[in-house]
Amino acid sequence: MKRISKRNAPCDLYDLHRPDADRNGPRTGNRLAMCAQQNETVASPSLYDEACQEADRHKWIESQKLGRDLGNVALQEWYRLHWPQYCRIKRVEHLQGCQRWREFGDDNFGELYSLIVAGDLLVDRILDRVCHGEENLGIINWAIDWGLPIQRVLGILSQLDVNRARLEPANVGESS
Repeated sequence: MKRISKRNAPCDLYDLHRPDADRNGPRTGNRLAMCAQQNETVASPSLYDEACQEADRHKWIESQKLGRDLGNVALQEWYRLHWPQYCRIKRVEHLQGCQRWREFGDDNFGELYSLIVAGDLLVDRILDRVCHGEENLGIINWAIDWGLPIQRVLGILSQLDVNRARLEPANVGESS
């Protein structure tokens, strides 16, 4: 499973509580608010269109490495290796209010924004685990092992609804 680094983390998830945020630019909460305001006026992009562009980039890079066009093989490889995690991270972006995605609807866009800006450490830890691919049962077991408030954990997991991010990939390789 690919680790989420600071560079590719959704909405600067790891910078939310930086004590030096004022010295190094606007606070993440302000950036999140700006993202949420911008996304209210812009049409929601499609996760499938964005994924297609990512798969095309992967195809180009892998083809360049081998010096020949890999075609649909590279596209299928991207979807096989990256699609589930890609959808999960985009779901978190949607709930944080960073990017509204058409496939996740408008009803829960930015739902976790207030908890993140308030510095809710439990939400931060759960989001970290979700972004790293951990499933609900693993997070519940982690919460029990650490004596965390299980009802609160279940409430956060219910808000996240990571199963909603289990989208079927686009039909790859049917037309080229």
